[in-house]
Amino acid sequence: MLIKKWYAVLLYLFCFGCFADALTLSADMKQTSLVGYAEILVEPQHEILFEQIITSDFASRFRPFSQAEVNRGITHQAVWLKFSIHNPSSRAIEWVLTPETSYIDNIDIYFTAGSSSQQATPNFSSRNTRAGASSDSWQHRRLSDYLAFSSRDIAYRLLNAKFVAQAGESSSFYVRLSSNTLETMNVQLFVEEKGAFKDRTLTEYFLFGIYFGLFTALALLTVILWSYTRSYSYKYYIYFLSYLVFNIVMWTSLNGFSFQYFWPDSPQIFNQSFHVLYLCVAIFSFLFGRQLLNTKLLLPRVDKLLLGLIALYVLAVILRLFGVYDLVLYISFFSLLSMAFQPVLGWLCYRKGNTYVLLYIVAWVPYGISLILSLISASSQWSAFGMGLIHLTQAAVLFECLMLILATLDKMRSTSSKLQRQAQLSKLDPLTNLGNRRHLSDHIAYLADLEEREGEYWLLLIDIDHFKQVNDRYGHATGDKVLVELAQILKNECRSVDVAIRWGGEEFIVLINVASQKMAYNIAERIRQTFMNSVSESGNQTFRHTLSIGMDELIFDSPDAFSVGLEGADKALYQAKNAGRNRVVSFADGVAK
Repeated sequence: MLIKKWYAVLLYLFCFGCFADALTLSADMKQTSLVGYAEILVEPQHEILFEQIITSDFASRFRPFSQAEVNRGITHQAVWLKFSIHNPSSRAIEWVLTPETSYIDNIDIYFTAGSSSQQATPNFSSRNTRAGASSDSWQHRRLSDYLAFSSRDIAYRLLNAKFVAQAGESSSFYVRLSSNTLETMNVQLFVEEKGAFKDRTLTEYFLFGIYFGLFTALALLTVILWSYTRSYSYKYYIYFLSYLVFNIVMWTSLNGFSFQYFWPDSPQIFNQSFHVLYLCVAIFSFLFGRQLLNTKLLLPRVDKLLLGLIALYVLAVILRLFGVYDLVLYISFFSLLSMAFQPVLGWLCYRKGNTYVLLYIVAWVPYGISLILSLISASSQWSAFGMGLIHLTQAAVLFECLMLILATLDKMRSTSSKLQRQAQLSKLDPLTNLGNRRHLSDHIAYLADLEEREGEYWLLLIDIDHFKQVNDRYGHATGDKVLVELAQILKNECRSVDVAIRWGGEEFIVLINVASQKMAYNIAERIRQTFMNSVSESGNQTFRHTLSIGMDELIFDSPDAFSVGLEGADKALYQAKNAGRNRVVSFADGVAK
């Protein structure tokens, strides 16, 4: 009996004397990091066995686990953490151990009596050890992303193990964290009372639901824009929609949801798809950027560089599908880093005159900065921020996609305004700024489609008398000036419901909406008199001029109403010319009067 008591004392001294301060559990203990409570040992070559770790030879190699030790960068190394748990309460406490990220492939947990786990392997057997602490007193749990999702104690997006700490007892833990391949490593672990864990995860899943719901809404909005605007080619929308979709899949994988909900029985897909997703996000971000910014036209050399990057990333995807891993890992990280320079791309296009790309720059600046910081944190030991930067990047990409949609809408508005200006210019006579034949044709078509029309529509065909003599005597510049003067008179005499155009040469047409033929005649006569009384100048000389007008009513009773009206007005104008010019003649009932 005495020997057994001394053995128990020695076991306690070995198991707890060489550990940092025990982490004290409580009935409402919230998520608590092992930083400050655990000690760490880096295993460079994956060659240390558990029976070696628990010997006194390795006890001195552990050092305090600090926040600076959390991010290990891209590495093949495995890491050991050792810590102890104490339950001072009078009842057993269920608690949960979880990592901070989904980066870790395997977590091996070795623990002593005082805590229990349903899926633990009892009486862990190994070779004899020194220092009197038999490995037979330890139990073993293995958590792995390469096991089916159903193997987890709790249906939670990250690896987890549930334990029960007995009342008033303490237990020791050794945890080995490793990955099967070269990978980013984050060794942060959390301890949390089971009830607090459930409360936290309920809120966490709710917030993630909102996040991915907003992402899905943006994708649906893109589809709606594609369906209703048809402003750009289908490639434009395919690129952006693909960018959105791959972002959604990438973040669901990084957050662990894809394994939980999409392919819980296919851990290989979950573990082998990360770098392909990174590359696809980068590919479609540059394909979309080229379309939106029009780099092919504005920045042809830069555009060739973008095409080269896209080709490299496509090649990396193919290599990954054929089993190449390490090289593709570095290319995929570079692809994410290259996206951070999208604001520079937008700025170069802005300097070329594309003002609508300001929203594109605004979209990429916060995302680009957070990408750089996250990549530094994930791929090196320079950052001690842990997952905080990843969450920042995750929020930034949602903001970025929203702003990219606004940038798309801004481009559509800018393009629409430009097209409208071009359409308006295409309907204007460049000399007089009156409408041209196309403008009149569109207006006639509009009137023809009206179900009800008020009043009468009269067509005034105007021709300047002896205009050839003006050009011959005073020059074409003076002739153009006379045309502009007449155009200004027509603008002054026309109301908003009327249309005045230059028909060609010295001929003009005015389409007026009036109550009667007499009112139409009075308007035509006023135009004639105003033009006759105006004086034009050429050098030191002044001269007067006249015009003749033929008019006919436009009756919308057939598809060729305009042709009929124009023919009648032309006959009336011919009559005015034959009658001595400088007069208005109306064509009614087939007779010019």
